[in-house]
Amino acid sequence: MPMPLFPSRWRSRLSKVSSGQRRAPELALITGSPRSGTTAMLEWLGARPRVVAHVESRILLAAHRFLAEVDRFQALDDARDDALHALRSCCLAYAMRDAPESTRLLIEKEPLEPIALPAGDYAEFLSHVRSLYPGIRMIFMVRHPVAAV
Repeated sequence: MPMPLFPSRWRSRLSKVSSGQRRAPELALITGSPRSGTTAMLEWLGARPRVVAHVESRILLAAHRFLAEVDRFQALDDARDDALHALRSCCLAYAMRDAPESTRLLIEKEPLEPIALPAGDYAEFLSHVRSLYPGIRMIFMVRHPVAAV
């Protein structure tokens, strides 16, 4: 008997969303340069009712790495849509793991920095996130040069 892909509490939330019993939450990504206020923005937005905010859970980075590997193999071109669907479900299940039923917005924060993305493939990361969630809202934050001095 195959193991279920997700724990039962995650599966029940995903099945409610996919069956239309529950409205899927909106998704947002806060990103930008280090020390630009992304954490403060995440905390501010996360304090709002019906908002769940995750600080650098790394799930989108893992999804990006997976999609980068899928993109490397031409034999997987036909299976890319299936991979996107499975990955989308996995990331959404992970993001909803602690979310109450009333959640309307899921926010993820990932910085564009060498520690998170050592290859410096920031544009590819953002492109993969956009292909994974075409309707995702992205907030880009940059540090003012004067603050760096």
